[in-house]
Amino acid sequence: MKSRVTLLVFIILVACISGNSFTTASETSWQKPILKSFTFTPTEIELSSENTEVEILLTVTHPSGISNQSIDVYLENSTYGANFIYSTKLFRTESPINSSLTIVNFKGSLKLDPTIFPGVWIFSSDSVTANPILDSPNFVPKSSTFTPPPFRDFVGAEAGLLIRRLGNLSFDFQTFVGPSHPANSYFEDGKPTIFPMMRPIWRVKESYDPKDFFQLRTNRTSLQITSLTPLTCSVNSSILNFISTGDCQFKVFTQKTTDFVAKELFLNVEILPERNKVNLNLPTIPTQLVTEFPKTISRSVITLDGAEVSPVSDTPTVCSAFGNVLTMYLTGNCVLSYSTVATESRLASGIIKQAFIVLQEGVVEPRPSPTASPTAFPTASPKSPTKNRIICAKGKTSKKVSGDNPKCPKGYKLKK
Repeated sequence: MKSRVTLLVFIILVACISGNSFTTASETSWQKPILKSFTFTPTEIELSSENTEVEILLTVTHPSGISNQSIDVYLENSTYGANFIYSTKLFRTESPINSSLTIVNFKGSLKLDPTIFPGVWIFSSDSVTANPILDSPNFVPKSSTFTPPPFRDFVGAEAGLLIRRLGNLSFDFQTFVGPSHPANSYFEDGKPTIFPMMRPIWRVKESYDPKDFFQLRTNRTSLQITSLTPLTCSVNSSILNFISTGDCQFKVFTQKTTDFVAKELFLNVEILPERNKVNLNLPTIPTQLVTEFPKTISRSVITLDGAEVSPVSDTPTVCSAFGNVLTMYLTGNCVLSYSTVATESRLASGIIKQAFIVLQEGVVEPRPSPTASPTAFPTASPKSPTKNRIICAKGKTSKKVSGDNPKCPKGYKLKK
């Protein structure tokens, strides 16, 4: 007896050290019945076909057994909810009934009404009751209602029965949410939304991509945009471009498909003149003659819309700028760069340079010696070799013949 007590104490100590707890069969009996599976076939039905019957199988488990002889199952439209519900009964499959079974299958079928709406329909069951617990007969574990687990990649219809009529599901699902910027309407279906931290710029020469401000909820359709005022704003390659000032009316939508009904959202915004270009008007800084380094001077502070625009030194070994103070450290070229970011009313400035020369008093900066350019001398043209010339005569006719060794043609004689 003593050894058995010692062994029990040892087991308890090991459990405490390891952080584990023991669960006895009696303890699990206090738990609710658990759903093992909830399936139905077929998972998609065409109402125009002859067979519109759905077979349903539900399996539950509990250590003390299941007391239910049957379970009520309901079919509810995912869009219209409790306004449209059909029901049927599932019965235990074992025969004869064995109430002590810890795993029980319930099976049944539902013949669909030919007038049922197409769409996504969701099955659910009544609660399931376990047998009373032997240690506490007044306590009867009872489950919550059960629904089938997800089995397909179809947002909004992951676990539903798809009912089509002539191929059309006509699923009334919010295919997109948005916009993320202030508008007359904002769609939200309870799912998390992820939008970039940006706002549209409603100005001429700007554009609007609906993908930046709306979130598509399904990959079975595409988000589109169209303009109702093409003289103010027009669409090109799914991007809305702002052409002129005035009212811009546009529609963001998904078209009707064999899966979804059409969804659309109308928006109306005012387009303002285009954003201003930035002109910083940087003053010219003359050449600085410094006696001793470092040397500081005051500089003009550049502002834009009341805010200071601070420069960055491209030549930090020569100079730096902070506030209205300009500090010079060495001789050379001092180059400062200014830039401003874009806002809703103005464009970005780009990089604007401000440069000047820093010299030291009494120090002659080395300059490269001028290189003499080669002088071009006229070149005498080679003289043509001197040619001999003779006069040849034939009667009263005479002709001149020239060459290195001229001779008179046949019939002519050299005239002396």
